[in-house]
Amino acid sequence: MKYIYYPFMLFVCAIFLMSGCSSSTGNKNNSSSPPAPDGAEIYYTGNAEVTLIWNEVSASDLKGYNIYWVEGDELSPIINADSLFTTTNSITITSLSTNIIYTFGISSVDRSGNESDLVKIDGKPFEKDSPDAPSNLLVVAENIESPQIILSWSANTESDLDYYSIYRSANADDVAFSYSYLNSVTTTSFIDEDVEIGADYYYRITAIEKGWESASSSVENDRVLPMVQIVSPDKFKFVSATPVFLWQKTTGASSYKIVVKSSRIGGEIWSADIDNKSQTNIVYDGETELLKGEKYYWEVGAITKTEINSMSKVGSFVVEDTND
Repeated sequence: MKYIYYPFMLFVCAIFLMSGCSSSTGNKNNSSSPPAPDGAEIYYTGNAEVTLIWNEVSASDLKGYNIYWVEGDELSPIINADSLFTTTNSITITSLSTNIIYTFGISSVDRSGNESDLVKIDGKPFEKDSPDAPSNLLVVAENIESPQIILSWSANTESDLDYYSIYRSANADDVAFSYSYLNSVTTTSFIDEDVEIGADYYYRITAIEKGWESASSSVENDRVLPMVQIVSPDKFKFVSATPVFLWQKTTGASSYKIVVKSSRIGGEIWSADIDNKSQTNIVYDGETELLKGEKYYWEVGAITKTEINSMSKVGSFVVEDTND
């Protein structure tokens, strides 16, 4: 019996030794979590980014730290959070939205995969550099089909620009940023239809990027002029081959443009620019001879800047036949 029992005992001991179950030589797996980080702080380091720092955790088997973040003030469940891993006690998180609260969580992780409790901290990233002020603002009023003021400007070069804000004032002495908010657009133009004829309007534009507003554009203004009132000739009045055109002075106009046409809707045969805002008459001196007995049409446009602001109605006349 001794020869049978002894080899069996050796065999059993060999199995225990090979399986690492000996209480004197085997290592138990670590099942306890490492300490949680402490001293967490947020530093705002750039455009829409934050840097988190915390005290280094003292643990012999520390692997590193898990970082979690979500928009809002709740970080549970973690499965919905964005995450990163780092072996240092600081990390910079970029491409965040600005003016939105984020909740950040930091935990320590050991080499056995045990994770500490989360240390939570919240903050609101900001845009460190505001966008450039919009440039080349052009304001043009018109009263042709209806009273309106058209705004246009050059596009900003920022790739992540959100929109433009438009401000308006009726007072030239207003400080730029005391103007009333009017509207916001993602394009580089806007038509203001809520205007009164004869009233001055001043505009400025700002650019908005991730919640940050640029400095103001230049302030530009214009006014919608009343319709030009023609005096003569009209209603197919008989005139000479070199008629004198007469209209009333339009308040606010800086210049005028007169057009003579062969039909009511087109066929321009002569035009003239009148740069003197006080001049309200002009003699026809076109190269095209006005034919006797023919009907002609004319109209006058009033200008405040460079474009025609308002138009008159269409006047009409007939060149008289002096042989009759």
